[in-house]
Amino acid sequence: MGRSVLPFVVVITLMTVCLTVHGAASRELKGEPSPKAPDFPSKTEMQSLFDEWMKKYSKTYASDADKTARFKNFEENFMRASEHNRKQSTYKMTMNQFADLSPEEFVKKQLMHLSPRVASTRHPTPYKDVEEQHKGKTSRKKGPRMLSAVYSPCGGDNPGDRSCKH
Repeated sequence: MGRSVLPFVVVITLMTVCLTVHGAASRELKGEPSPKAPDFPSKTEMQSLFDEWMKKYSKTYASDADKTARFKNFEENFMRASEHNRKQSTYKMTMNQFADLSPEEFVKKQLMHLSPRVASTRHPTPYKDVEEQHKGKTSRKKGPRMLSAVYSPCGGDNPGDRSCKH
């Protein structure tokens, strides 16, 4: 249950460049303050950004309730990305096709999960380390090995046949 937030953060990294620039330009034109912070878009600007994002990624929703929930996720992801991008960091977050997913939805839908059978085998095997298994078994001591099959220069299986018929 204690899943790392790192995979979500890495993906959210892809989420904000185009929308941040658009949001800054919109705020300057409209002069509307944001209730959360002076740099964040107002509700109407955020709705406009969401509508543009929906067009860009061809998103449609089955109901108004679903669209409202997706807008809330979009807004939270936008705020998270904007806050991150204010800090000195080695990467920037942008809004991408996953911007309407909650962190839990993203992990469930997009990250690869190992089946329980595979996950249960992720422990050390009872076999000795490979280096230990092959200790002292080198071709330097036993000499060169022969290939199991020798082929003619033209690809035939008769090594004495040196004629290539083309």
